[in-house]
Parts: sequence; C-alpha cells; structure tokens
Amino acid sequence: LERQSKRILEEILIPLLPCQLIINQIYNCDQCRSNVTIRSIVNSIPVSILNGGLDLANAIVNYFSSVSSDLICSTCQRPTTRHIEVVQWPSVLIVHINERKIVAKNKKPPGPLSLLPYSSWFSIGSPSSCTYDLTCFNSIVQVGDKRTMARVTRVK
Repeated sequence: LERQSKRILEEILIPLLPCQLIINQIYNCDQCRSNVTIRSIVNSIPVSILNGGLDLANAIVNYFSSVSSDLICSTCQRPTTRHIEVVQWPSVLIVHINERKIVAKNKKPPGPLSLLPYSSWFSIGSPSSCTYDLTCFNSIVQVGDKRTMARVTRVK
C-alpha cells in the first residue's frame, strides 16, 4: 500500500495538479554572517508524524524553520543553518506525510493555514495565494492485521 500511495502521489497527482512551490533555501553562517541562496522547485512539503500524533500546523513550521545544515561556509569553513522561504505558492499545496512505525494519536485536522510567514519578500504583490484549507487527506490505516488506504474529504 505504501508503494501504491507513493505512485498515486508521484505519477498521478503531481503531474496533474499545479503544485510546484518555487523556494529559496537560504544557508546562513553565524560566524562570518555570509549567506548562500539556492532556488529550487519542490512538489510537496514532507512532514513527519511525531509521538504525539500529527500536528500539521507545527510540522509545517518545523519544515520552514532554521535547521543545522550539511553545507559548510566557503568563507570560514563553519557549519551553516538553513531555512526555506517560498517565492511562489502553488494553487494546490500537497503535504506528504512520512509515517514512522509508531502508534500515533489521531488529531483533528487544522482549519485554514496561513503560510504568509514563510513567504520570501520576492513574493510581495504576487498573485499566488498562501492561505490553504485542508480538503482531502489520504492515509494508510492499520485495521487488525490488514492495512487499508483511507481518504477523508471535507465538504463545505
């Protein structure tokens, strides 16, 4: 089922939906204050389920927050930190949930999410939206000894 879910994401949803985020990965050196910006395109935001369950709003904050990076500063040879800013938001935002083999509590999905704090200043005045409402959620659920794919859809 995990392969089927991954195939649906990669071969059906991503090619059909306008889901490309144009992002800047910004690497900062705290030592010499230099920074490097790398622009790239991502099709989904990967998040993980923690022991407390899926907290989507917090998981998205963690995705965009500063983290230690593998990139070494070219000026002073020190480790850098990386954070992500979005230059252009897509019409459809896909959040890909990486599940671990843990028992997680079910949590109510959040209401509308404003992602404006993660927008780059380059996106000021752009026509793309940065507020999304979770409308569909796919998951693989363990029921007894069987695993089934479940989809929850909210209709207004």
